[in-house]
Amino acid sequence: MAHGIRGDLEERRAWLDIVTQMRRAVAPVVGERTAYLGVFDGLLALHRGDLAGALSSVSEDPESFRRWHDGAWRQWYAAVWAETAVLARLSDRRNRIARARFIVGHNPVAAAIVDRADA
Repeated sequence: MAHGIRGDLEERRAWLDIVTQMRRAVAPVVGERTAYLGVFDGLLALHRGDLAGALSSVSEDPESFRRWHDGAWRQWYAAVWAETAVLARLSDRRNRIARARFIVGHNPVAAAIVDRADA
């Protein structure tokens, strides 16, 4: 994500190759669905102004991520999910903000993203 935001596509590709290799090793344990991929891809898509890409990256409800490995990422996912809904002017954006506000809890950065979306 960071390399993508910086516009360094070569380094981004190198890291994505590492992620692909890591996912092959852990997918049998944690499954294919992970919240962190949606967070990173969604933030990059929003940075690029790609609402369709962001919507695709955070297309699932944040509450659907219930496995242990998604616990820390659920807050971030919910924040990006709510902000994407606002920027895309989705009809359920107010509901998403309320749900995300509950999920982000005491995570100050994720809460700031939800506050920004609400504003």
